[in-house]
Amino acid sequence: MPSLKAIRTRIASVKSTQKITRAMKLVSAARLRRAQDAIIGARPYANALADAVSEVALRAGDDAHLLLEKREPVGRVILVTLTSDRGLAGGFNANIFRAVQLPYNVSALTHAVAVKIAKDDAVIPRRVDQCARERAKIAAALAKVESIDVHPSTTNFILFRLKSDTPAAVHARFLEQGVLIRDVSMWPACEGCLRVSIGTPAENDRFISAIAQAFPAPARA
Repeated sequence: MPSLKAIRTRIASVKSTQKITRAMKLVSAARLRRAQDAIIGARPYANALADAVSEVALRAGDDAHLLLEKREPVGRVILVTLTSDRGLAGGFNANIFRAVQLPYNVSALTHAVAVKIAKDDAVIPRRVDQCARERAKIAAALAKVESIDVHPSTTNFILFRLKSDTPAAVHARFLEQGVLIRDVSMWPACEGCLRVSIGTPAENDRFISAIAQAFPAPARA
């Protein structure tokens, strides 16, 4: 059994460690806040820089820089994640891995199914044609809503920007109708925007039926 002196020494050591970690938390919180403020403040400059680079890329000629040349699509992309190994980095690392995993992680089963579908030459054109038809149907339905601007699309989703309402309110009204769309208003250059993915014909019809409840403003004839 440890002596009373050893117990007191241990208690003092724990208290000292608590003071150190508490100070580290305060410093980390202050640094994180300053970094967040810097990122928010730099967002307009980042958007302007992206516009400028896009404009330069569009006007690039045959003698353009290698980084501005059009390249063939690649079949596989390696994503390198940088994390920390110092201080109280457990939560930081976990958040980094979570942010990377959600959009990019694909299970072995999903990968195998995708490869099998891709090998069927008849499936891909049929799915592309169906996606184009369903996209046109949804775009036509959204175009009747006066309170939004619909962006042109050649992908499997449609982006639209709200003129007056808030993305959270519209998202909630769609959710009440059993329809889930994506709020992308926090993405760069997507302020006030929502995104709907092209699904099956039945899912797309359900989305179109929910438009009247999601946008109470009168639609164009």
